[in-house]
Amino acid sequence: MPAKKSVFLLNQAKKHKLSIVLSVLLVVLSLQLKPALAQQTQTPVEKAKSDYNFQIAKYNDSHESYITAKESYLSFKTAVAKTNAFTQTKTYLGQTGQLYLSFFSLLQEHVNSIKWTNLSSFNQDASNILNEESAYFREFNQRVESTKTLEELPPLADELQAHIRNDTEPKMNKVLAILEIGQTDASLSEFNTLSNILDRIVLFKLRSGEAQSVLANWSSEIKSIRDITQSNIDKAKEEIAARPQTTYTKGDLDRVTDQTTAAKEELKRSEPLLREAARII
Repeated sequence: MPAKKSVFLLNQAKKHKLSIVLSVLLVVLSLQLKPALAQQTQTPVEKAKSDYNFQIAKYNDSHESYITAKESYLSFKTAVAKTNAFTQTKTYLGQTGQLYLSFFSLLQEHVNSIKWTNLSSFNQDASNILNEESAYFREFNQRVESTKTLEELPPLADELQAHIRNDTEPKMNKVLAILEIGQTDASLSEFNTLSNILDRIVLFKLRSGEAQSVLANWSSEIKSIRDITQSNIDKAKEEIAARPQTTYTKGDLDRVTDQTTAAKEELKRSEPLLREAARII
């Protein structure tokens, strides 16, 4: 909403518009991802989540078939059992790769859904990591698909396990940390948009001598929330920059989450203050 002199004309129409803006922000500050109304079509995030859940189901089925075929081969050692073990192991490895690919797609849609107003480099870092991992898993699945014998699969399984442990897990910890910061920073941006509008209205009220003490304290409290939230986000950014993505641990992710959680809690503290402002002005 542009900052014009008409904002300061506190007639009923303006109060109504301000209440609408206020209501929208309060929804954002609740940090809930549920839509207010049921949508006819899925969002990109919802579609990616649906595909991820589908791939989990397929992964579980392929794992069960792999275990059964493996036990049968170890028991009977026949050519038929070996062929079945090869087929099911190959399917299981391929489905493992596909599950990770769907997970990367889900994370990318979450990245795309955030307004990276102040953190465009973080946005690019997350996308680069996800693209790199997706490229590896696509190439891995191609190699799995080209195998012809059971003996070719155990080395590929060992390679995949090592890659997930040494590369995928630390990189995903970093992506999740970036998402934590991005979502929190986007909420702060929404808060700043509305609070800046309200600040101008409050300033007008203060100059006119209306409810000076209440409004002065309100303005001071809003500034405190803004400053503390930004400080927590800055600390989270420092945490994320302190470790390279190849060694980013769950503990590193937890430290970022601690800071973003503190920032979110601070933003929640503004909800009654914003409601109070709507009543006063």
